[in-house]
Amino acid sequence: PAIATDGAGGAIVTWTDRRGTTSDIYAQRVLASGVVDPAWPVDGTALVTDLLDQSQAQIVFDGTGGAVVTWLDSRSGNADIYAHHVLGNGVVDPAWPVNGRAVCFAAGAQEHPKIAMTGASHAIITWQDLRVGSTYDVYAQRVLLSGIVDPSWPGNGRLLCGATNSQTGPVLASDGAGGAIVAWEDYRAGFVADVYAAHVSAGGAADPSWPLNGLVVCNAAGDQRYPAIVRDAANGAIVTWQDQRAGVPLDIYAQHVLVSGIVDGVWPVNGAAACVASGDQYTPAIATDGAGGAIVTWTDR
Repeated sequence: PAIATDGAGGAIVTWTDRRGTTSDIYAQRVLASGVVDPAWPVDGTALVTDLLDQSQAQIVFDGTGGAVVTWLDSRSGNADIYAHHVLGNGVVDPAWPVNGRAVCFAAGAQEHPKIAMTGASHAIITWQDLRVGSTYDVYAQRVLLSGIVDPSWPGNGRLLCGATNSQTGPVLASDGAGGAIVAWEDYRAGFVADVYAAHVSAGGAADPSWPLNGLVVCNAAGDQRYPAIVRDAANGAIVTWQDQRAGVPLDIYAQHVLVSGIVDGVWPVNGAAACVASGDQYTPAIATDGAGGAIVTWTDR
């Protein structure tokens, strides 16, 4: 399951559901009182019930009581990216196509989508993409709440990083101006993972003021993996990740990325240590602190 606020103290939850013969995507609203919203169908609203499998659902609050959900979809026999809009009353938005809007149906696999609202009427979705060769790249696309893919963006998404080797596990945060900052695991240096980020504008362009194929957020020794990201107070973002620069054990680091395309010079090169305690710390998650910083949590051994 994945979860988003409903804007009223409750939440909307989405999940992969095998109540039929294949995996579908459902959603349900839980009120602030701790009960399931009686206006919604019992056991959830079906967003897609296509004959083939849907999985990896992610969700974001739409700002008006509902949510936009994105997922990996196999209806074409290929892994594609779809999305749908559920209203605050539990009704699937009739302005959208039945069983969801195709966000990307390029050749090869598109996997592990993530989504962020980037304005009152649109959301940006990012994913790892295997359309070229045998390694993953990072793409993004903007979806309008009217139910269409933004026609000002390239069909099947904007390429944000096509560097050598694979770029995987992208995450994103709104830039506060209709675009987004996207971060990911990057293997361009070989078998070691680093963290990179890129900025895509509201108009669908990869920001030319940022380095081509992304800004180095951290390329310290060892693996940097599982990035998570949150918007700061000035259209930039704070990125956190699990870090192996000390060998064993794993630690948690974070870095501040400015919307101008550089890392914050006040922060340490390759990131600030959030936790370097004994034993492993891994798979961090992050949330805004409401004051331009962030709160980071992780699993700790």
